[in-house]
Amino acid sequence: MQYSDLVAPPVGVYRNEREMADSVLDVLAADFHIEREVPGRYPTGEAVRIDAVLRPIDPTGGFDAQPILGVEFKFPENIDGMAEFGAQIAQAADYAHCTFRDYGRLAVFLCPSPVSQLIAQTDATITSRNRMLPQWRAHLTAVNEHLSSPRTPQQLEADAVRYALDAAHRRLARDASARADGHRDDAHRERSRLNQQATFVTRLLGQLGVGELMPHRYRGWTLLRCGEPVWSQTGGPVRRSGTLTPKVGNR
Repeated sequence: MQYSDLVAPPVGVYRNEREMADSVLDVLAADFHIEREVPGRYPTGEAVRIDAVLRPIDPTGGFDAQPILGVEFKFPENIDGMAEFGAQIAQAADYAHCTFRDYGRLAVFLCPSPVSQLIAQTDATITSRNRMLPQWRAHLTAVNEHLSSPRTPQQLEADAVRYALDAAHRRLARDASARADGHRDDAHRERSRLNQQATFVTRLLGQLGVGELMPHRYRGWTLLRCGEPVWSQTGGPVRRSGTLTPKVGNR
């Protein structure tokens, strides 16, 4: 699945984590029985609590005979920096080893995905580049005309304009380099790089027993494992080999 088709939550839509969880679970209630704030224990005895447990209203056609899924919500605006990013993943991986009341071990899904920031950065890169490209081209033409004319008293202004010209030339040179590598331009090369990072992170998450719950442009809310959908609003469960129950030891 292309991570560019997943929609990163816009900043400011929700006031806090609780409001975000309420909004998402209200939508999922059409397809799942939902229990909130389910307690459990880590193998060493520490008490834990997961935000929600989902059981499909119609479990037929799914990946497990009786799929039971745990969801942990993290307010994106509270995650700042690599340390908190790593802590978010570690907590979900810990939950995959826990036993929860009435359910046992669960397949755990993070909402939103830990790669949401990469997705948002990808969208911002493309949007910014597309918005600025006509201005860069017009600026290049105007600056070239200015610098080819006799020197004016506004030397400082000319130096500033020359700097802007150099920056625009560097941008266009990166575009040319990206096209030589088979990309449309530098922004799309960066997009490809971010998608590769997202794919690596999600495959690693899947091996730790952790999936993602994210909105998709065409599928609606989607549960993913190792970057591949296992359920979506529009398509329901996706058949797959094996089970979502977390594994231990040999993969």
